[in-house]
Amino acid sequence: MTRNFGAGTRDMQRAGAYFANKASESYSSQATLKQRFGNFVAYLKSSGIKRLEQVTKEMVTGYAIYLKENTELSTSTKHNLLSAVNIIMRTARQDNKVTVTAKEIDIERRNNVATSFKGDVERGVVSERVGLLIELARSFGLRFEEASKLNASVALKQAITNSEIKISLGTKGGQTRILPITSGEQLGVLKKAATIQGTAKSLIDPNLSYKEHKAICYRETSNFHSERHFYANERYSALIKDILGIDIKSPVLSDKPSKMKWRDYIAHEAARQGVNITPDMARDFDREARLKLSKELGHHREDVVSRYIGGQR
Repeated sequence: MTRNFGAGTRDMQRAGAYFANKASESYSSQATLKQRFGNFVAYLKSSGIKRLEQVTKEMVTGYAIYLKENTELSTSTKHNLLSAVNIIMRTARQDNKVTVTAKEIDIERRNNVATSFKGDVERGVVSERVGLLIELARSFGLRFEEASKLNASVALKQAITNSEIKISLGTKGGQTRILPITSGEQLGVLKKAATIQGTAKSLIDPNLSYKEHKAICYRETSNFHSERHFYANERYSALIKDILGIDIKSPVLSDKPSKMKWRDYIAHEAARQGVNITPDMARDFDREARLKLSKELGHHREDVVSRYIGGQR
């Protein structure tokens, strides 16, 4: 076996790239892992380490402490850099013997609440098929795999007949969910997708495996998840409109003062539009909207929605 756990190279950086490719099917994730692992390689070289077989848990712990004490790095960056090391070393070694968690080193917890809108990303020029996958993700809040495996012809019939569609393929945990049809735009997207799909069962070319399909699509763009953010923020406003009858933007798109609680802001905006509710009532209405949205996104907890639209504080 060659050094660096059989990566076929004597260079630790290239070995890290090799194991990053093995650890993830996503080209964007591979590139990110390689870049982040480069920081660890530089740290190892400064300590005289020249091969991955020499890496011990104590060394990874030392690196984690180094990250923790670096005041120039954000909390999220510290977590991401350490995570990359754990993923690549676990893939290389095929065990968890040198894995070190952020919790073990007491690195502060990441804030999973969105503080800015992530649904407006420049995607560049894409093919018609990829463009439709993007439209499906944006119109229905679908994950990439869900959009890819959706039988648009069947979904179109469901939408016309029942004003809703069933999402069952490619879902997280295999959980089926029902999505309402709330606009003509959604029907339009399904009609276009059904046309491009033709006699196939989805937008995946029948001659390609899902893995091959994903690789081709991600070469064009890797910003599919941002479309779920777009859907979540638009849908939240629509749900509040249905529940309360007021126009209000999501927390990350609103002009709420930083020190004002979200429930107070809802009550304030409601009063301005002629609807009188208390902050406690506003909190309950907000939770109702978040719970509905979480189910549409394929989750079952209202707090997960904060990652998309912002928090309740």
